[in-house]
Amino acid sequence: MKTKILYTLITAFLLASCSKEKTTPIEYVIFSGKVVNKNADKLSVRGNDFTKKIDIQEDGTFMDTLDITKNGYYRFSIGSESSEIYLKKGEDLTLSIDTKEFDESIQYTGKAANVNSYLATKYLVKEKFEETEGQRDTLNNSNPVDFKQKILSHKNELSGLLTNSKINDTTFISEQQKYNHYDYLFHINFYLYYNPSTLSKSDSITTNSLEKELNSIDLTNESDFKTSNAYRFLVSSNYGREKRKQSFKDSIPYYDAFIDGLSDVKNDYIRNSLMDEMTWYISAGNPESEKIYKALMAKSTDTAFQRRITESFNKIKLLTKGNDSPTFDYENYNGGSTKLADLKDHYVYIDVWATWCKPCIAEIPSLKKLEKEYDEKIKFVSISVDNKRDHDAWKTMIKEKELSGIQLFADNSWSSKFIRDYDVQGIPRFILIDKEGKIVNADAPRPSDPRLVTLFKELKL
Repeated sequence: MKTKILYTLITAFLLASCSKEKTTPIEYVIFSGKVVNKNADKLSVRGNDFTKKIDIQEDGTFMDTLDITKNGYYRFSIGSESSEIYLKKGEDLTLSIDTKEFDESIQYTGKAANVNSYLATKYLVKEKFEETEGQRDTLNNSNPVDFKQKILSHKNELSGLLTNSKINDTTFISEQQKYNHYDYLFHINFYLYYNPSTLSKSDSITTNSLEKELNSIDLTNESDFKTSNAYRFLVSSNYGREKRKQSFKDSIPYYDAFIDGLSDVKNDYIRNSLMDEMTWYISAGNPESEKIYKALMAKSTDTAFQRRITESFNKIKLLTKGNDSPTFDYENYNGGSTKLADLKDHYVYIDVWATWCKPCIAEIPSLKKLEKEYDEKIKFVSISVDNKRDHDAWKTMIKEKELSGIQLFADNSWSSKFIRDYDVQGIPRFILIDKEGKIVNADAPRPSDPRLVTLFKELKL
C-alpha cells in the first residue's frame, strides 16, 4: 500500500509539473522495481558521496526518489550482492531482479534503461571472459601475439556491445570507451608484471609494444580513479612497482619506500587511497606495525581513514603473544557447536577460509598432511566465513574434498565477532593458540610454509 501511494503521488507531481508553461527540471531519480525471492528488507544505493536505503515491500516491490548530488555511477545492493548502475537527474529506472540469479536476472525499463542494460550485460560479458581465460592461467600463459589477439577481441566485443545499445548520452559513451580501454590495459599490466616467466621465450617486439601501450596512460585522473576499478588498479600497480624498484635499489623495506614516496603524489584523493594498500602491513604478525601506523597517520589527510586504521591498530595491540585469545562458539559440520573452551589442553591451529577462496583451497593438501602428523598434539580448526546463503556449498565442499579437522561455520561471515576481534582483513588467515587459550601467533605461517613446522618444533610439538 505504501508503494502504491508513493507511486500515485510521484505520478501526480509529474503530471502537475508538465501542465505548467515553464517546467522546473527534476533534480532527482525515480528508482522502482520488483525483487523476486526477496532476501532482504531493504535495497541500498551508494555512490562516492551518496547513500540511501529503500524499503522492499512484502510483495518484493520498491519505489523511492534518489536526490543524487550529481549524475554518474552508483551501486545498488540487495543482501550481500550488488551491481553497478548509472543515474542521471530527471530520469526514471525500473529494476526487475531475482536474488537467486542476481546478475543474470537483471532487467531494466524506464528512461535510463538502455544505459543500465548495457552495464548489466557488460558485466556478464567480462565475467565470461574472465572465467574462460583465467587471469593466471590460460590468458597469461599465452604467447604475446595470442595474448594481444585475445584481449583485443574482448575489447572489440565490449565496443560492439556499446555501439548496439542505442544509447544517446554522448558523455556516457565517451566514458565507457575510455573505461573499456582501461580494462584492456589492466590485462596487459597483469600479463607483463604478474607472470614474467611467461615472457622468457616470448616475442620481444610484441612485448615491447605492450609495454609502450601501458606506459602511455595518465596516472593522475581523480575522476577515473573513483569510477574505474581497472584504472584504480593501474595507478596502484604502477606506484607499487616503482616503489619496489626503489626498495631493491636503496636496500630499504618496501613499506618505507612506499610511504615516503606518497609526498610525490600530488592528488589528495589518490594519495589517501593509495595508503589503503599499506594497511595490509598493519597486522598482528608484523613487528613494524606501529611504525607503519604512525607513518600513515602523519601522511593521511583523510579523517575517516585515520579512524579506521586506529581502530585496527588498537585491535592488533590486543593480539600480542601471551594475551588471552578472542573466543568463538560456532556450528560444527558434524553436529552441534564447538567453542574454543572445548579445545582446552590442546594447541589450536585455526584456518579462516571460504569455499570461494582459491588460495585457501590451495592450502588444503598441506593442511591435511599436518593434521595427520600432529593429530595428537594439535587441534586443527577450520572456520568458514562464507555467507549464510553458501551454507550448503560449505557442506558440499567438506564432503567432496574430504576435509578433516574441526570444520566450523562462522555465525555472521566477515562480521562474526571472532573474525572482527582478530582483525581478519583477508583470507586465508591462520592463528595459533596454546593449551591455556593464550595467543601464540595471531598471524601464523600457512600450512605450506616451512616456517610453520619450525614453529611447531620450537614449541616442542
